[in-house]
Amino acid sequence: MEGDRISKSVKSKIQKLIKQEIKKIREDINISVKVGDTILTGRFKNKKVVVKSIGTDEHGMPTINGKKVVTFRLLKEMSMDNLKQIDKYADSKIGVDVVLTGKHFFDRLNDPRNKKEISDAELTGFFKRLARNKKKFLEFLQKYQQIVAKDRRTQINIPFMTQSNKVIAKTIMRKDDFKTQNPILTI
Repeated sequence: MEGDRISKSVKSKIQKLIKQEIKKIREDINISVKVGDTILTGRFKNKKVVVKSIGTDEHGMPTINGKKVVTFRLLKEMSMDNLKQIDKYADSKIGVDVVLTGKHFFDRLNDPRNKKEISDAELTGFFKRLARNKKKFLEFLQKYQQIVAKDRRTQINIPFMTQSNKVIAKTIMRKDDFKTQNPILTI
């Protein structure tokens, strides 16, 4: 009977030690992705996929939609709030109401076809450089009604058009050889 008590106490001590070691060994993998987020997957990480489920595989490694986590990268989308701030900045620099918050412009801003994502800083820098050529920009718009502003530094192209007393940015894309029939203002 006494041997049984010792073995039970030894067993409980061993089990406690094992639990403590397992806690030390476990890794904490945190991914800033929630159900409903959009991520880029596929071989070239260019296919948008909405996260439907987050789980683990048989090895305890995280999975998203049943696929290994290492097969995706996070999509760094610019938020509408950031775009509104840049819109206000552009208004103050150019001196007229510049509309950047159109749906197509916002969607194309976050499009993976831009290759490298267009950042807040790049867009702010674009309007800073455009403001240096403000007089020429406004003259072009008044003369042609529709123009494309092309930034040599970032390869960002934004077609603009005038509508009453507003300047509307129709779309945005990062492309070396942007083709258009409209006049191009290179900044």
